[in-house]
Amino acid sequence: METTAATTQRPTFESLDANRDGFVARTELPADHALGATWADYDADNDARLGRSDFDRYLLHEYPSFADLDTNKDGTLTKAELPSAHALYQRFGSYDGDGDRKPSRSEFDAYVAGGGALAAEHGPGDEPEEEEAE
Repeated sequence: METTAATTQRPTFESLDANRDGFVARTELPADHALGATWADYDADNDARLGRSDFDRYLLHEYPSFADLDTNKDGTLTKAELPSAHALYQRFGSYDGDGDRKPSRSEFDAYVAGGGALAAEHGPGDEPEEEEAE
């Protein structure tokens, strides 16, 4: 692969949803956007548009590392560092085991191990409770 999303700036749902209808249509993507090459992988219902959950799957696949999300490199994540469409942003407190409002690397790893964006389909009581950060 010549260029991956990891080598470019991480997009936000809002930056691509030009008409603000709550979907990213394929026609809203810039011609050279990396998502265009893998569009079919994320357009689950093949309707030529991505909802937030489709876009979350894209972000998790293309930007999976904690280092990519931890833009200020302080070892924790804040809501400001996450795209608002990201499932971790939406369920921030569910994965913040110590309640400091800044998920650490180990808390992020628990989020990824729990299915990431797909875990957002479950209620707060569905996450593992016994996993504690060291």
